[in-house]
Amino acid sequence: MPDGQPSDARGAHAARGHLTDTAGAIAAAACQCAHAVLVARGEWVTNEKTLVDRAGLRQVDDVLAGLTAEPARPASALDQAAGTLGVAD
Repeated sequence: MPDGQPSDARGAHAARGHLTDTAGAIAAAACQCAHAVLVARGEWVTNEKTLVDRAGLRQVDDVLAGLTAEPARPASALDQAAGTLGVAD
């Protein structure tokens, strides 16, 4: 980023305890991964209301449900979401 601030969710949001921003990053990643899963299956997405369910990624809700303001929890939630979504660091 131009102002020298970190541009990733871990540095920009989790490290600062920004729960809404961290949750939003996790939710966006879940939707993007769900799109990738469905594309790999050759399934066309016309209604995103069931996107995460159709991709079998609904367990990411558990990650978001456990998000708290404890100092290490936002970064831990990012790690947990990455594991749940099968995303490499």
